[in-house]
Amino acid sequence: MHFITVVGESPFYKGTKMKIWLASNLISRVYPVHAVKGDDGQFWKCTPDHEDAEVVSYMLEDHSGNEYYCDDVELKNIGIVIEEKSTKIGFFNDSDDKIEQI
Repeated sequence: MHFITVVGESPFYKGTKMKIWLASNLISRVYPVHAVKGDDGQFWKCTPDHEDAEVVSYMLEDHSGNEYYCDDVELKNIGIVIEEKSTKIGFFNDSDDKIEQI
């Protein structure tokens, strides 16, 4: 069994985040977290299509719906390799049956 280091909710102090070692077989979803860097140097979450948006982290969801955060290095440790360049994914828009890409 492989474990990765993630940031998640502390089981001891609700509302506090801590480092957790999560078993890789518990992960059900991985989402990129996009952000822009503000003038103050802090990152602010945004949508992927926002100007100057970049992936700063990844949100993981386990089978129970708990959320954790990690970087691409941890994902590589369990065989999830993130492509450097963005690829388009096509889908049908329900309202007018047009193919859209994200």
